[in-house]
Amino acid sequence: MTYLVNKHKRDFMIDLNQPPEYQGGKNIIKRLIHLFGVGNRLQLADLLGVTQGTLSTWMTRDSTPYEILIRVHLATGVPMEYLCFGINDDDSIVDLSRFDKSNELSERTTSYSTNKIDLFKIENGELTKQSQNLTSFDFLAIYNINIDDGDYAIQIKNEMLFIDSSENTVTNGRYLISINNSKKIAELRLLPDGNVYYFDDNERYPINTDITKVLGKVTAVLEAV
Repeated sequence: MTYLVNKHKRDFMIDLNQPPEYQGGKNIIKRLIHLFGVGNRLQLADLLGVTQGTLSTWMTRDSTPYEILIRVHLATGVPMEYLCFGINDDDSIVDLSRFDKSNELSERTTSYSTNKIDLFKIENGELTKQSQNLTSFDFLAIYNINIDDGDYAIQIKNEMLFIDSSENTVTNGRYLISINNSKKIAELRLLPDGNVYYFDDNERYPINTDITKVLGKVTAVLEAV
């Protein structure tokens, strides 16, 4: 399954036409030894299923082991930003030595650059909490989504809609609204006559502000195609 991000004409977090300055070699090895709480490079090589010669190659060529870092990320949830760039390297933000003997992580403490955002579905006009998604703070910041302010995501069919709850003044776009306490996602527009309209299949309907409340705006969309 492939996911596309609707950028809503916003800038990307990095330039896509040139590679960032990934770290490699000694920095990567030191970081992985710290993350997994192993004692030396021999133990790290055994844990990762590579040879000491491979680690030596990383050292001498100052190379970045992208496949290994992706594997660590998928297995543990440690952010790729941290693995590749070492941001907050001295803060001991993640300690993977807390794996038990069955190799299950007893508790993940990924305080760097991630947090959990609530995921809901709309069922019978009500928001029903589904789960929590581990999400990058950098991604959320681009779309002005603030977890502390109660922002969240809504799953509708093949889309995940990120809701900025501070955006409750209608201009133009998709909004989460409540009509007589029944929730739905609606296309709303403020027209030159000063009124807000709900658009559906090229038809428009005036919004009754006495019974309709705007709960937030859809500021980002992840779409499965």
